[in-house]
Amino acid sequence: MMETVITALSDEFQIQKRHKHGKMILTAVICIVLFLVGLPQCSKVCDGRTALIIIIIIIIIIIFIIIVIIIIILIILLLIIIITIIIIIMMMMMMMMMMMMMMMIMMGFIHVY
Repeated sequence: MMETVITALSDEFQIQKRHKHGKMILTAVICIVLFLVGLPQCSKVCDGRTALIIIIIIIIIIIFIIIVIIIIILIILLLIIIITIIIIIMMMMMMMMMMMMMMMIMMGFIHVY
């Protein structure tokens, strides 16, 4: 059953094409999540409602961690885009300066010896 879920997810999201060790990471994440979800079920300390509350808290924590990771990735992508735009603007300014110098040389304002 575990292999079926992992294969279905990796096929659906093409994990192995994107990452070299994608299937291994997916397997580790699913195992950790299922371990944490099953942990309250192994304990006789709590009743059914308490186990359900613990499972819900664990799921909320996992969702929070995923959201934080997505936000970090988006910030990194935004920084990459900003740096790329700055580099493009600098290259355009350099090209404009070179064109102005060439025009000044052609018009005779600057003499090249």
